[in-house]
Amino acid sequence: MYGWAVAITQPQQEQKAIFNVERAGFQTYCPRIRTKRFYGRKRVASSELLFPRYFFVQISSQWHELLNSIGVQGVIMQGERPALLSDATLIGVRSQCDAQGYFIPPSPFQFKFGQRIQIERGPFNGQFGIYKGM
Repeated sequence: MYGWAVAITQPQQEQKAIFNVERAGFQTYCPRIRTKRFYGRKRVASSELLFPRYFFVQISSQWHELLNSIGVQGVIMQGERPALLSDATLIGVRSQCDAQGYFIPPSPFQFKFGQRIQIERGPFNGQFGIYKGM
């Protein structure tokens, strides 16, 4: 095995491409993110790809077969060979996903309710306060 690369799909063909690539014997990884959409007045939970039109694929010396899979437009290349991801990159992405492969976005605030904070910018720079929430 060479390692993990990034495949590019044709527009709106991600699921078809992943199915055909896996059918050709390649291992894939395609993280998703949970979203909420509005259908009329109802808010419905759904999911979408974390990286639309891209997915990770483990390649070997026979990586050219990947290009013949229906739905695949290409592979991100480095010269004449696929650009390989470092193990740390893929581990980093996987570490931010749950067991079902859904990305868990980091909290924009690391503050806890009631925590004492100091303001770092703006007109209140240097002042202290108590975090009450957003």
